Amino acid sequence: MSVHEGHRSRVINKFLTQGLDTFNEHQALELLLFFAVPRIDTNQLSHIIIDTFGSLGNAMDAPVEELVKIPGVGNHTATLIKLIPQMARHYELSKLKHGVVLDSRERAGEYCVKLLTGYVKETLFMVCMDNSNRVIATEKLAGGTVSEASVSQRTVAEQVLKHGATRVVLTHNHPAGTLAPSASDKAMTRSIAAMLKMLGVELLDHIIIGRGKYTAMFDHDL
Repeated sequence: MSVHEGHRSRVINKFLTQGLDTFNEHQALELLLFFAVPRIDTNQLSHIIIDTFGSLGNAMDAPVEELVKIPGVGNHTATLIKLIPQMARHYELSKLKHGVVLDSRERAGEYCVKLLTGYVKETLFMVCMDNSNRVIATEKLAGGTVSEASVSQRTVAEQVLKHGATRVVLTHNHPAGTLAPSASDKAMTRSIAAMLKMLGVELLDHIIIGRGKYTAMFDHDL
């Protein structure tokens, strides 16, 4: 057994017996890189990656094209790094499934945070619910740029009618982390709310997500 193999066995055993909470960012990334880079010192590589991007979160949010510029990081390694936050989103949502009841703003906010985990570009979702605020479906309405012009009201209407929703929550993320709604956010929300009202569907709120936190637009005199 090589020195690296013995070290890797010890790190893996530490994770299995103590969990990831006992690891710092570099150690956690080092462990992850074991499964993409078989023979080199991934501790050194993890330091280079995090030092380059400033944090583990920034590294995972970085484009693949930037990750592969680092010596020792190929497409396979970059793909694994990018996979983790999106897998985390699937993990969280799989525990919720459809049928969860969003009977408070806090539950709606927490649900929307999980829904948008892993998205590094601005993305708008619609959460469709019944009269009991039970989630029927979630639909992605726009990605890349979210504005009144980028959201098709026809698509919104089609999805609401498709799922038989009577109540809706909109949610989108601000990748920069700011939670304040922009003028464009407010205009889009008013436009969709008016259209939904004509269909007999109530827009309960529009929740903005920024770096794991949320704010409800209806708290902003909308």
